[in-house]
Amino acid sequence: MTEKKSSVSLASSGGSVKGNNQAKSTLDYLMNTAKPELSALLSTVHRPDTCYVMVHGVWYDLSTFAARHPGGETALRLGQGRDATALFESSHVFADKKKLAALLTKFRLDDTQVRTLRLATLESGLVSPSSEHPSVNDNNDFFGAKVPWSFGGPFRAELLAQVRAHFEHEAKRRNISLMASTKATPAKWAFVVSATLLFWVSIVFLVRGNPLMIVACPLLGWIAGVNTFHDASHFALSTSPIVNAVGGALFPQFASMYAWYHQHIVGHHVHTNMPYHDPDLVHGTDIRREHDLHPLEPLHRNQDNLVRTAWHFMVGSWLGLGGINDMKLIFSSTKSYNGFIPRIPASNLFLAGHVLSRVLYYLAQFGWPFFTFPHGTPLLYRLAFSLLPAMIHSVLFMINTQINHLSPAAMKASSHDWTVHQIITAQNFGRLDDDKHQLAWLFHFTMSGGLNLQMEHHIFPTVNHCHLPAVARILRPLCVKYGVPYNEVPGYYEGMREYIKHSTMKGGKPLPALMELKLLKPDGQSGHEVRIEHELRSDAKRSEEKGKQDQQQQYTLKKTARTGSISPADIASLLLLAKVVNPVVASLAEQKKEV
Repeated sequence: MTEKKSSVSLASSGGSVKGNNQAKSTLDYLMNTAKPELSALLSTVHRPDTCYVMVHGVWYDLSTFAARHPGGETALRLGQGRDATALFESSHVFADKKKLAALLTKFRLDDTQVRTLRLATLESGLVSPSSEHPSVNDNNDFFGAKVPWSFGGPFRAELLAQVRAHFEHEAKRRNISLMASTKATPAKWAFVVSATLLFWVSIVFLVRGNPLMIVACPLLGWIAGVNTFHDASHFALSTSPIVNAVGGALFPQFASMYAWYHQHIVGHHVHTNMPYHDPDLVHGTDIRREHDLHPLEPLHRNQDNLVRTAWHFMVGSWLGLGGINDMKLIFSSTKSYNGFIPRIPASNLFLAGHVLSRVLYYLAQFGWPFFTFPHGTPLLYRLAFSLLPAMIHSVLFMINTQINHLSPAAMKASSHDWTVHQIITAQNFGRLDDDKHQLAWLFHFTMSGGLNLQMEHHIFPTVNHCHLPAVARILRPLCVKYGVPYNEVPGYYEGMREYIKHSTMKGGKPLPALMELKLLKPDGQSGHEVRIEHELRSDAKRSEEKGKQDQQQQYTLKKTARTGSISPADIASLLLLAKVVNPVVASLAEQKKEV
């Protein structure tokens, strides 16, 4: 498949594309301009009744196989019309490669068939071949289909071998299949079922007007949902596709599964922190700037302001992710999620049903106090029950997701080695294996639903998070062995502090100097077979010595930081939250008595 190039170049201020004698930023073009080529591909080639998938540069017609896919048809169709190499590799880490290759051979399309069918990736439809909107630069680095990911090398091979050996031992010990050993354990099932039941009970008391449930309900909903919805969306809850589908559908307060597949599975997990690839970098571009290649607007210079950050956190989940972005996916002329991820092929009937289900859900979520509370109930009382639970849930969602990737350490580098890229663009929080602070570890692990082990989750997304601590004990020594940075902070407070630093830098302040890193060979010597390529963000005149000092300071902070403990700042933050919430709840209780 030949790639088209144009003479367009990108500037560090956001790049530009020229058309109709006007210049617009690349970001604006991708997010707001109609894509007729993509629309044509969705209507004529990649239709709901077809299933053409590209893996390692080869097209396969899986239309007749989709319904028989062991992981479920939904999982397979996430790669429909795309270069699904990264999805394929990350989802089949424990599969027999020879059997997979033999199976795929049956559905392989030759060059003549590819030309006859006029196959092209959906991502290619984001770019117009006409001179009106030439929006691909000379580096060909806009789209997932054009990223030359590497899935080989000794680091990945040794990691996969050790992790596979771990699960083979677990499968034998529990007398189950290898694949079943990577999903939720009986203990994990007991936890998620209990948490879900408690959440449903809290809903009953919330609807009855118990003001304490304004806080308890979203908290229980978060704990139950993050430990269920997230794994289910990655097909990591169970080996049964039906169980995974139900597990995701039970928690619509997180997002619709259809939108989540675009944003999280297809977009973010494959191209973490990559500009013009990762849709997570462009949530709320009117108020936030997350990457140096995105245009810097005057409003961004104060994006680290506490009030703006709090507002962003209170509405980011339900208004942004679950609401606006979801509807844009369906109605936007870009036919894509945040302009980066082309829409998964779906029928008009399915899309209409999807919109209807989201509208009904939002009417139920925010409208119920206006229909169930007795006549004469104060408006403030109704609004509190309508809005506060969603806002509290959103804060929990944003805290546990934003600190994983939006930090100076996680934004420093990228690599064409996909496994390395997932590690160096993530930040774990909560220290594992600290004997003195096991309670702190349990708190972070449970509250985040395993999101605090972000690196391990990104490399093994179909593994249930209850197994990630064991994976972390394998990964960390290998990172030391091969010289791969393993970014982690002690807890939520430190993670939020790094997030604010990131926000400050992306608001226009300069970044510290960056160093060129290389993987080490197993003997500890610097290797050249894999290179970590840094994006150039700072003045080229900044010295390498300054970069070394920054790295040494970071290492010193890590060594002296509290290892896994709940810091006094954490406790102070919780007490401050309690001081804010308690008067509101008390006031509502008094109003209820008056009613």
